[in-house]
Amino acid sequence: MLEVEQLSVRFGGSRLRRRKPIIHAVNGVSFQLDRGETLALVGESGSGKSTTARAALRLLRATSGTIRWLGRDVTTLTGSQLREHRRHVQMVFQDPYSSLDPSMTIDEIVAEPLYVHTKLDRAGRRDRVVQVLEMAGLSAQYLGRYPQEFSGGQRQRVAIARALATDPEVIIADEAVSALDVSTRNQILNLMKDLQAESGVSYLFISHDLGVVGHLAHRVAVMYLGSIVEEGSTARVFGAPAHPYTEALLKSVPSTSLTQQGTGRFRLAGEPPDPSRPPTGCPFHGRCAKAIDICSVEMPSPRPVPGGGTAACHLVPVTAAAQPATAGG
Repeated sequence: MLEVEQLSVRFGGSRLRRRKPIIHAVNGVSFQLDRGETLALVGESGSGKSTTARAALRLLRATSGTIRWLGRDVTTLTGSQLREHRRHVQMVFQDPYSSLDPSMTIDEIVAEPLYVHTKLDRAGRRDRVVQVLEMAGLSAQYLGRYPQEFSGGQRQRVAIARALATDPEVIIADEAVSALDVSTRNQILNLMKDLQAESGVSYLFISHDLGVVGHLAHRVAVMYLGSIVEEGSTARVFGAPAHPYTEALLKSVPSTSLTQQGTGRFRLAGEPPDPSRPPTGCPFHGRCAKAIDICSVEMPSPRPVPGGGTAACHLVPVTAAAQPATAGG
């Protein structure tokens, strides 16, 4: 469905005769998303997860790399062609309190994509709005109300209904449940899984919450300082992490049904490097307790790991055989 190859995003540089530091936000990221699959991008704040997602949707311009939708390069699309692409790839943002226009009714909010992307008449739009609201667990009685009349969970359901309006094949969910309380979060996650089972929609799920990812995602890509350092099935990555950074992340959260490594008490030493001055070699070597001499001078390439997937780490033997991945989520 969606294929991203060697995607890089830079911010800053020379503007109006002023030289600003160049921020290396995303560095050579590659991944693919299949139909009906959930791929989670995980990592600390500032690792480049959201920038990657927004660049994949073309909300941000990529510095280099290729984004393919069903085999078609969408990197250079503009105008009506870009608008048509966005009909198929929609987004649910993190904060349900700021992503909905408070001056618009729920009917207007959910119907807006239909004005832009379809030729439905007023009755057709109304029928579609009611349909997707019901899919999101809301009813037609809410059509004339405003966002401020709803709880956070209800607002996020409205945001999901809006994303579903154009019947997209991919929904990018950027920390879509992080602002919700635990019970509401579980409701939204169950809703997303039910919608996927019913419609076959694919999710690119951005999150720092590994507990949430463990219950929703089929595959996981772990990001650090703008690069993917490990990827594979959720079961393999959580059960047998191959990269020291992934291992550290899992130790920092309470154990789940997918991993018994976490204690919730582990804290990774140090801070991520400055993205305007990325280090040579492996970006994680300055915080890695297992680093060896080569880590500081040579960037490791992704290497296949037992159980499926890859890890960009010099400690992974180059000859490691990739075995079929086990589905997780």
